[in-house]
Amino acid sequence: MLPLMALLPLSLLAGVAVYYYFWNRSQYFKRRGIPGPSPSSVFTGNLKELQKDNAPPLRMVEWEKKYGETYGFYEGGQRTIVTSDLEILHDIFVRKFENFYARKMNVSVPVDPDKDPRVHVFSAHGLRWKRLRTITNPTFSASKLKAMEPTIQDSIRALMHQLEQKVDEPFDVYPLYQELTLDVIERTALGKKETHFGQGPNPFIKPLRNIFSRPPITDSVVTSFFGMQLLIALSFQLTDHDFVPNDVTY
Repeated sequence: MLPLMALLPLSLLAGVAVYYYFWNRSQYFKRRGIPGPSPSSVFTGNLKELQKDNAPPLRMVEWEKKYGETYGFYEGGQRTIVTSDLEILHDIFVRKFENFYARKMNVSVPVDPDKDPRVHVFSAHGLRWKRLRTITNPTFSASKLKAMEPTIQDSIRALMHQLEQKVDEPFDVYPLYQELTLDVIERTALGKKETHFGQGPNPFIKPLRNIFSRPPITDSVVTSFFGMQLLIALSFQLTDHDFVPNDVTY
C-alpha cells in the first residue's frame, strides 16, 4: 500500500509538469509579442478553429483581418507564422530564400520528412526536397508548359459548351470547375486522350473529394487528446527550434 501511496504524488507531479510543458509551449508567440488567436487547447493549439467548416483558408483570412498582416497560430505542436507583409515576403522569397525552402510539415501526417520513403516533393525538406524538385523541374519547363496549352484550351472549350447549355437557369459553377481541373490533370499528366466533359460526372471526383476533404482530426475526443499527442510530439521534435529570436517583436 505504501509504494502505491508514494506513486500518487509522483503521478500528480508528472501530470502538472506535462501540462506546464504544453501550456508554456502555447505561450510562444505571446512571449515574443506576435499577435494571433489564443489556442483553444494547450494540446491541439488552434486546430479546432482552423478546421472549422473544413476551410482553413477562410480562417486565415479572418485572422488576418483581426490580427494584421503578420500573426502566429498553433497547429498542434507546430508553430506557424502567416504573413502578407510584402517586405517580409521579399526576405523569404529573395534575400533569405536558403532559409525558407520547401513547405511546412503537415501535422496530420506523422512522418519524418527526411527519412520516410513515402515523403514526396510537397512534404520533403532540405536536401531531399532540393533533389526531388530538381528531378521534377524539366516537367515544368517553358516548352513543356507551352505544349500543354492546346490540351488545356480544348478542355476550356468543353467547359464553355457546358456553360452555354445552362445559360437560362441558375446553377452552381463550382462542380464544373472541379471537373475542369481534373480533366486537365488527366489529359496533361496522366495521358488521357479525350475530354470527359459531356459524358456525365467524372467518377474520380467523389473519391478525390473524400481525400482532400477529410473530417477535422479534432472532431473525435479520443483522436484530439490521445492520437494528437503522437502527431504533436513528432512535429515538435522535428521543429524544436526558435525560428523567432527572443529580441524580435512585431
